[in-house]
Amino acid sequence: MPSRGPTLAREIMVPCQATVEPRDLVTRAKSLMRSTGSRVLPVVQGGRVEGILTDREVLRVGSSKSGVLVMGLMRPAQDLLLPHDPVRMAVQRMVASELLEIPVIQSWVDRSLLGMASATSLLSSISLSGVVEDWAEQAEVTDPDESLRVVWERMEKAGCSGMPVVRRRGGKTEVMGMITRYDLICSGRLEEAAARVRSCMHSPALSVPSSAPIGEAVSLMLKRGISHLPVLRDGSLVGMITKLSILRRWMAEGC
Repeated sequence: MPSRGPTLAREIMVPCQATVEPRDLVTRAKSLMRSTGSRVLPVVQGGRVEGILTDREVLRVGSSKSGVLVMGLMRPAQDLLLPHDPVRMAVQRMVASELLEIPVIQSWVDRSLLGMASATSLLSSISLSGVVEDWAEQAEVTDPDESLRVVWERMEKAGCSGMPVVRRRGGKTEVMGMITRYDLICSGRLEEAAARVRSCMHSPALSVPSSAPIGEAVSLMLKRGISHLPVLRDGSLVGMITKLSILRRWMAEGC
């Protein structure tokens, strides 16, 4: 069973790396995501958090649509937290919204930004038991020759932010690499009909044996700054663990 760990949102809060304003161009937001690695940008105006912009919204805007403003895509200021909110509430919102960071505000009156409640911060401060296979979920996969546009559409439909790139050989599903929403943002090639997964996947992909302790897998994710780990048995893909899938299980076991 997981340890008690932190109890309040402020205990898993980290500094915010970047913000945008409602009238900023989405191209600026995309540039900030590329440079900082952030998947969530608070939208701030006059010192108040007015909403959030995520990588999902940014990817919906093609590179040819250069005049789109943040205010036309941002999510409303609902998925926010207060410093004294329980960690369980923070995890519930992360899982429901599929976000690894959620803005923490001073109060619902002034909505000044204090920082970001972080899944990474939480995972670094708790201990987990069991082996990776017990925590793994089914993985959505792609191949090197699938188009970037199709992969993005499948990510949207499946609600996942990354896919192992695989090839099937000798009865095994071998992992060749990984492709994530961040890779799609960095590629800038989503609208190119000829663009394929192999052009922006990162390879080789880090992976973890199904028999490894879950704590070792989490430590690897934190050390390498990644959110997805393919799970292998005898060199063949059998599932995936992600920071969000771990949070789902952690919450179900009673945080």
